[in-house]
Amino acid sequence: PLIFTNSYYTATIRPDGAITSIRLQPSGDELLAGNVTPANVLAGRDSTGLGPTHEGTFDIGGSGWKKWEPSVRGPQLNWEPSDVPCLFHSPIGTSFVVNGILSAVIQVSLRVNFYDALPRIDLEWTLDFDHASIGHFFDDDTKLRVQWPLAFSGKISHDIAFGVIDTRDERPFLPASWTDISDGLKGLAYFHQGTIKHWVSGNTLSNLFAWGEHTDAIGNRLDYVRWPKCFDQRLNGKHTIRTAVLPHAG
Repeated sequence: PLIFTNSYYTATIRPDGAITSIRLQPSGDELLAGNVTPANVLAGRDSTGLGPTHEGTFDIGGSGWKKWEPSVRGPQLNWEPSDVPCLFHSPIGTSFVVNGILSAVIQVSLRVNFYDALPRIDLEWTLDFDHASIGHFFDDDTKLRVQWPLAFSGKISHDIAFGVIDTRDERPFLPASWTDISDGLKGLAYFHQGTIKHWVSGNTLSNLFAWGEHTDAIGNRLDYVRWPKCFDQRLNGKHTIRTAVLPHAG
């Protein structure tokens, strides 16, 4: 693993891109859960062929209405590096780059930038999809997401347009651009670009990256009534998602 230290933190990152430790400097307080449940890890489930694809209004409305029930969860997607990681050193810091696969139709590249004079860590995920089906519309725990298990619990604050509000576990944060978890002595702020949903559950911060499926099992989220038409919404093409973390005291 790479161990990077500046005046703000000491971070440990494995060759597969998982971050196992962030310790504040000079206190030495640990922010992450450790090697067993590392942070910056992709999670999701393959939903190929699992979503219903029937069309029409024959079972919607009136006495013939039937509630749509989520199908069984597909197999877990597992991130695997496809080559050895590379390190790039410059006058401003160190960059860690690794390429890998999440499935036969999902290629992934991760770049992590550590800075000598800045307290933040920048992360860049580049995902290349080829008709990839990931997750179910009504089940966020099956969608493609990145997870940050923390070694502490605390007050959760997040950004909304024109203000900052408090929130709590299990509550999704939809319009936020950043979230901060702090116990008053230490904390971790998480920033993201281009993703609309994240949440904290069981001291684990999750950021939803993507969902895609060929199905009619979509709706307004107020109920489980399916859509009367099927759409091919599988994930295609190359997309870059940028996030950052800011470990801090107080």
